[in-house]
Amino acid sequence: MGYSLFVGEPLAVWVNLNKGCISVQHKGLPVGHFVACTIELSNVTWACPPKGFQSATKQRHVFARMRGEFVAIHGAEWRPPSAAQRVRLNSRERPHLPHFHTLPSETPVRETARGWIHHAIGAPYPIAYGLGGDT
Repeated sequence: MGYSLFVGEPLAVWVNLNKGCISVQHKGLPVGHFVACTIELSNVTWACPPKGFQSATKQRHVFARMRGEFVAIHGAEWRPPSAAQRVRLNSRERPHLPHFHTLPSETPVRETARGWIHHAIGAPYPIAYGLGGDT
């Protein structure tokens, strides 16, 4: 079963640590798992419910997502714009930061005009970037 992504379509995306990829949902339904690419969203909300963050410090599961409107899928050679900042959430390494934040400043991130989640070939997990808004 295939699924086509359309520009402007609302998506939820997240780092899937168990599968080492980017996972995507549309209206709560799974779209697929992506590797060796970058998914670009606009009008991004970086969502991390407090209860989900607390339980993730004990066991690994999906609890946080970037939500926004689909813009494009870029190839593996993609590089972030120079003004973009890396956005991170790690309940184990940074339990004192129960929200998405920039690196290295640890500034909270809740909304950005643009957001990217990038997976490189051979990388253990995808990396997220934000531009505009809170970054």
